Amino acid sequence: MMIFALAIGVATGGYFWRKAKIESSKKAIVTIVFDDDDVSIYNEAFKRMKALGLKGTNYNIGGFIGQPGKMTKEQLQEMYDSGWSISNHTKLHWNLTGRSDVEVVNLVKGERLLLISNGWTKGADEFCPPQNSINDRELDLIRPYIHSSTDSQKGINNIPFDRYHISRSGAFANKPEAIIGWVDKAIEDKQYVHLNFHKIGSGTVLDYSPENFQRVIEYVAQKRNEGKIEVKTMYELIENCERLNQCID
Repeated sequence: MMIFALAIGVATGGYFWRKAKIESSKKAIVTIVFDDDDVSIYNEAFKRMKALGLKGTNYNIGGFIGQPGKMTKEQLQEMYDSGWSISNHTKLHWNLTGRSDVEVVNLVKGERLLLISNGWTKGADEFCPPQNSINDRELDLIRPYIHSSTDSQKGINNIPFDRYHISRSGAFANKPEAIIGWVDKAIEDKQYVHLNFHKIGSGTVLDYSPENFQRVIEYVAQKRNEGKIEVKTMYELIENCERLNQCID
């Protein structure tokens, strides 16, 4: 009986020690994501992030590939081969709300099939609705074809986060100091911040300036190097989030 009790004590102690170690090692999470396939994502964001050892996620619109001002299949392939997620932003970038059930499913399912057919399987199940155009009806229709979805611009996500209602933090016209502040808050509270960009160029509302983008990613890389955050692609985030108790359905 003493041996049994000792064994239970050691096993239990080991369990609580491991649990405490996991709890104490939790870090903030940052994902750097892009919408709409603008060629500046490849020319500016991808190359600048690669120099810092950072990977991101591009929410792809299949119908935009190779169009004027948009990324080519070859550019997207290079990004994917470098570890980026190429994810689902629908096939045609149409608003989902108000469309028929069949249209909603085809827009999302069709893009997923396109991603898979190109070999971009890591990220094909992660979804971002155009113009945040998603309600419970649309989400219920497309759940069989996705593993996660964004749905709002409500700021930083708690951990565990709801993987079907991920809140985006849009860069837009925000200065680097504001975005750095979001990262600092995520570090302080051990939260998840989903940094959302579109174009990297002129510095207008959806067109973030290269200089400001560089400041943001250098800060993110610094905090990663200090061990204070994990920087993940959407595929990396969602693949193991349930096992790591980082997300809920």
